[in-house]
Amino acid sequence: MKKNNEEFKSIQGGFSSYKNDLTVEAKRLIISTISEAMKSSNKPYSAAKVYYVVYNASTLNFDGVKYWLQRYYATHRGEPLPQDATIRKYVTVVKKVAKVLVEAHTQGLKLFKTAEEGKHYMNEEQQYQFKTLIDEGVATEDLMDALKNMIDKNENQ
Repeated sequence: MKKNNEEFKSIQGGFSSYKNDLTVEAKRLIISTISEAMKSSNKPYSAAKVYYVVYNASTLNFDGVKYWLQRYYATHRGEPLPQDATIRKYVTVVKKVAKVLVEAHTQGLKLFKTAEEGKHYMNEEQQYQFKTLIDEGVATEDLMDALKNMIDKNENQ
């Protein structure tokens, strides 16, 4: 598994919510992958937390995972920040989940509830870039070209 998360980023679209956006099959896949990766642990990591990191992290290394875990904990009070040893374990689990999700998508498993076959969905970065173009008052034709380039880029990945 690569350290970058480009493969998953190319298919994720704007489907950031574990609870609302993922299909039952995708949730089962995440849970089983976490359980498999943490066989020796009696308390596996939260599937929603792992998906949050997989969805947001551009790099699946110690620093990238640590950053997104800290962001998660900042918005979910009451849980202590993870220690370095825990973060290293998360890196392993997050990489496995990202890899399994990409493989499942490649094999045709529908991961997202609202994803329609053959359609392209913008990820958050693409949404930001598109909104910026709109805010700058770019011509409609240029907006259409930007969308076409995004679609072409997604198809070539």
